[in-house]
Amino acid sequence: MKRVFCGLLMSLTLLPSAPAQDKKPMVVVINIDQVYLMSDMGQQLAVTMQKFTTDARQEGQPLATRKTALQEKARTDGLTAADLAQIQRDLNGLDIEIGRFNEDKKRQAQVMQDEGLGAIEAKLKPILETLAKENGWDVLLNKVPSVVIMAGPAADVTAKVIERLNKETAGN
Repeated sequence: MKRVFCGLLMSLTLLPSAPAQDKKPMVVVINIDQVYLMSDMGQQLAVTMQKFTTDARQEGQPLATRKTALQEKARTDGLTAADLAQIQRDLNGLDIEIGRFNEDKKRQAQVMQDEGLGAIEAKLKPILETLAKENGWDVLLNKVPSVVIMAGPAADVTAKVIERLNKETAGN
């Protein structure tokens, strides 16, 4: 998630403000991951991803059932060495098929997540720009330990951003 939002935060790090010789820059922080997780759009994306995961498991169930049946068949008494060898070949082929299925579903899930996060980012950028202008923010930092060592509650605008994002995307 962090690489997706890096560009968004980098483009908003230094926002234009009215020139002021003695004005101290207003620096605020945002937990961008929390915005994405707690916003209505983020919650909808989480539901969509969960449904995809559930559907993928159901779609893959016949493969798992076939594998279990082959494993049970291999434990049957009286099988010849040739029968066991064939079952092992079938199991190996099925393992390859299951691996390809899983990789395909992982790629599909990643694309869905990237598209969903991209949609949130597209809605969020103008909101952050508007909030920065309305509130006089000069610098907006992501509240992560490697970037922000300490930030008081007054500097954390995460809740304000989530509220505005939800308000402006209600019904979408």
